[in-house]
Amino acid sequence: MFVITRQVTALIWREHVGQSSLDDLEWLRREFRLGDAEMAAIRKLHDGYRLQCQKYCNEIAAARAELARLLKTPSTAGGEVQRQLEAIGRLRAQCQAAMLRHFAEVSQVMPPEQGQRYWEEVSRLVSAAHERVEETMRGGASSSHGH
Repeated sequence: MFVITRQVTALIWREHVGQSSLDDLEWLRREFRLGDAEMAAIRKLHDGYRLQCQKYCNEIAAARAELARLLKTPSTAGGEVQRQLEAIGRLRAQCQAAMLRHFAEVSQVMPPEQGQRYWEEVSRLVSAAHERVEETMRGGASSSHGH
């Protein structure tokens, strides 16, 4: 999910500035007018979180691979598939919670007003990303629900 963390930061950067950056954290300095000490603390948090995020990514990928294996045979579409889907859901929820904790830590390094603005933006984007998936799957008139 580190990719998602980077995607969220890139989305914010593009939303506010309209371009991408070679440094995936440079948008923070510019958008929130942060100094060198704040950026050093944020980079340290970011680097520390990277390992945890990669762990979640690997666990989710392995769980999805197991689900793909189970789905190769219709006879496994019962309890085994449900348990695997639940396991993937738990991992994704844990990952999302960890990501939000990381963003909260980053917001605490910033001046209070800027940290609050950052928190509101990243938490909105994280929630919106998951809501888009749910909206796509909702059984409304404009959705074919994957059929």
